Amino acid sequence: MHFAFMLFTLAWASLAATFSFSIAMVIWGRNGDGTLNF
Repeated sequence: MHFAFMLFTLAWASLAATFSFSIAMVIWGRNGDGTLNF
C-alpha cells in the first residue's frame, strides 16, 4: 500500500509541475519580456 501511495504522490507532483509550467509559459508569453527566446 505504501508503494501505491508513493506512486500516486509522484504522479500528482508531476501533474502539478506540468500544470504550473504551462501557466508560466502563458504568462511569460503574454509579457513578452524576451528573457526566453521561443
